[in-house]
Amino acid sequence: MIAPLPRTAFVRAAAAQHVHGMMRLIAIVVGALVFSAPAFSAALTCQDLAKDCAAKAASGREMLCFGYVAGIVDGSRTLCLPSDGTYGQYLGAVKVWLKRNPDKLELPPSECVLQSLAASFPCAPE
Repeated sequence: MIAPLPRTAFVRAAAAQHVHGMMRLIAIVVGALVFSAPAFSAALTCQDLAKDCAAKAASGREMLCFGYVAGIVDGSRTLCLPSDGTYGQYLGAVKVWLKRNPDKLELPPSECVLQSLAASFPCAPE
């Protein structure tokens, strides 16, 4: 008969197996994103963003727009946004800008979001 593993050894082995499985899953997801991102992002324009932003409130498409705007807001270091501003205000500013600037709808969506927020929330003169 095989002697059972001490409990601590069993827990360590199970934890190692779990970590290995999680690392493999993370590698698969990251790989999929890396290889699909260039094709996906190259195809998007402000026209696509405008369609998503014009969708019914709280729909899946509008949530894509909201997420895109929130991602740009969170990642930008160049915008002068008010300290008490809300994502709802930023989303509203982007929606208005997209409607008023149909000549810019072929730009990448990140450029439209940055331009719209910079126009709506200009930096104070130095």
